[in-house]
Amino acid sequence: MSFQTIHKLVSTITFKATIKLTLVVMVVIATIAALSAWYSLYQADNELKHEISEFKEEITSIYDEGGLVALQEEFEIEELEIWSKEDTDNRIHDDEILYVLTAKSLGMIAGTKSLIQQDKTWYWQDYALEEESTSILSHKFNLDNRYELVLSRAKHHEHYEIKQNLASGLFWLVLISPILAIVIGFTLSRTVVKHMQGMSEELEKVSKSSHSLRLNFNSDFAEFNQVRLAINAMLDEMAVLHRDIETMSVGIAHDLKTPLSRVANRLQLMQQDIADKAMTELHLERANEQLTVVLSTFTNIVRLSEIESGKRKQQFKSLNLSQLISEMADNYEPLFSDTGRVLDISVVDNVFCMGDPDLLNQMLNNLLENALDYSEESATVWVRLQHHTSGVLLQVGDSGPGISDADFDKVFTRFYRADISRNKPGNGLGLSIVQAICKLHGADIALLPKQAGATFNINIPIQ
Repeated sequence: MSFQTIHKLVSTITFKATIKLTLVVMVVIATIAALSAWYSLYQADNELKHEISEFKEEITSIYDEGGLVALQEEFEIEELEIWSKEDTDNRIHDDEILYVLTAKSLGMIAGTKSLIQQDKTWYWQDYALEEESTSILSHKFNLDNRYELVLSRAKHHEHYEIKQNLASGLFWLVLISPILAIVIGFTLSRTVVKHMQGMSEELEKVSKSSHSLRLNFNSDFAEFNQVRLAINAMLDEMAVLHRDIETMSVGIAHDLKTPLSRVANRLQLMQQDIADKAMTELHLERANEQLTVVLSTFTNIVRLSEIESGKRKQQFKSLNLSQLISEMADNYEPLFSDTGRVLDISVVDNVFCMGDPDLLNQMLNNLLENALDYSEESATVWVRLQHHTSGVLLQVGDSGPGISDADFDKVFTRFYRADISRNKPGNGLGLSIVQAICKLHGADIALLPKQAGATFNINIPIQ
């Protein structure tokens, strides 16, 4: 895909994203308006309920003092009467409170017969007027053991004005939103397209140049400098990855060429000596040794990849680092003694950290094997764990012969083997695995310069 195609694609996506963002803003505004309207309606309904409750208290007080006669005077009726549909409609238009008075022994004796009675204390019902419909809130209660009263009131006109305003506002919002989104999206996308055009030209130059060329920062589009910074960081990582791939390819080819060549030679010799059982077994044994080297290389590559993927971090648990290091060092002490070396162990107690015990064991194992293989006979090797300002410091070192200046910066490079180790078995991945384990645990590892031997400092964060 060309850079021109990429910037066109990005501009299209930006335009669409801007439209979506504008629409989202409109939806948010509409939602806020709807919620505000809903809250207003909710408040109006509560106010209606409050009015009925206040009227109920007044009616109850009147009835308790003067009985049914007092209620007739309150409702301004000379005698108990039942309203027609027309009377009920007129009272609703006049915004009056409706009532239904029922004698438990006789049934309904006064009020409107146009409302449906329900077996609830509070309830809503729809009521059809001549030209429209309305909602009526009713409240049923007992005056005493003889009479039951239902007070009802229709929604105020404010309810319907709120609904009409909300519907009108939403209509105009829906009508204007697409136009506004297109205008804003088009304006912003042109700015983005212009900048993306310049960035795509720079990226094209970078792609045709060496790995060292990077994007320049642009003061006219400062808001895009974070993108440029991210692209430069990505290019740096790609350059490192490219070098790692080259190093790994060369390392794998170099490490596998010799053992595979030896296997091929053994197979040829076995073909020649097929009649000699002893020689055939010898060739098979030597070929198996070389294949073990090949498998070891692949195992370490897979192991390193697994560690760097970060999947093992899900298995972290709290562990006693002091105990883990002490046990590993104690296990190695006889190996050092048998080869004339001294292993000095100094570990503070009860240091806890979060980690993978198998990986931390492998880290220490690789460092001790490294010291065992490359330190001089009669050398002193030490393992120390002590408190540090940012956690604890684990140090593994030996008294000599050390690492040359030429090899100092390359000890953690995959498949790199110093001249001193060329004649020893290995694949140059041991310290790379150590570094990967440290990184997974948030620890920093460093090879101390200007030392008589090889000394590794590992700063480990603790709980």
